Amino acid sequence: MLASLPWWLFAIVFSIGFAAFMLLNQQMKLRADLMIAWRGIILTLLFTPLGFFLDLPQAPGYYLAVIAVGFAACFTDMRVLRATAEVGGGPVSRLMPISVWVSFGLWTAIDGAYRERLVATPAQTAGVLGCLILCVLAVSMLRKDKVSQQALPLIIPIIIGGAIIDNLNKFAMSFAAPDQLLDAALGYIWLQNITIALIMGGRMVFDRGWVWREDMFARRLLIGSAMLAFIIGSITVVRNFAMAGAPNPGYVGAIGLGATVLVILFNRWQKVTDDSKIWAGLAFVASAVMLVILTSS
Repeated sequence: MLASLPWWLFAIVFSIGFAAFMLLNQQMKLRADLMIAWRGIILTLLFTPLGFFLDLPQAPGYYLAVIAVGFAACFTDMRVLRATAEVGGGPVSRLMPISVWVSFGLWTAIDGAYRERLVATPAQTAGVLGCLILCVLAVSMLRKDKVSQQALPLIIPIIIGGAIIDNLNKFAMSFAAPDQLLDAALGYIWLQNITIALIMGGRMVFDRGWVWREDMFARRLLIGSAMLAFIIGSITVVRNFAMAGAPNPGYVGAIGLGATVLVILFNRWQKVTDDSKIWAGLAFVASAVMLVILTSS
């Protein structure tokens, strides 16, 4: 039944969860590396009893892609948590639309059949170029935005990592049959977080010795990490369903930019100081949404 629902519906739910992900460490300001380590441990423990009963794709590409996502997610998600703690969820969410274009371009370059379909529709291609022009205009506005200028060096690795994750996600889910989507999505979470737990555990032992032990079991960190694990687990499932149905992973990222609006509304409600130019970020959002409309018609 879930597989029969439109991909964009899952993408909308993803946008809500993604907003929560960006706001979590804006509010809690916890150590990002320890949060990511606990995220991997918690989700591994939760999904391991279930993992052995899942009907997973047999193709090696599925497993290679998921493990690669684990590596990329370690460092990308850690940077998201650090950036939102340092500059807030608002500036981060308004610069993230750049990743939609990177993701869109990567998949267009990779998928020859999709590229041919796009080139075969001149009107659609012209509309996509119009979206790119709007994106450039937004960049010009951001140049005058001191907050975004300060945040951009922090976010460039997130943009690149996010685009890589989106494309690997789409690639992994392409191996799942329609009646296998839920199992493939749950297996994706399980295998990805085993990878994350191993990487972050090794990183902490080799880089920090055992000095992290006192911080690791702080009550507030455990609460924040449990919340992070719940948010990540939930949005990964819905994003995987969206990726399985979307023609291009950039479309899912584009609808996910609804998170930008939710972050703005939350910060206005909480009266969080945010001096960046909101319209510059929303111009990015508009360009990405137009992309989805044009390429879904």
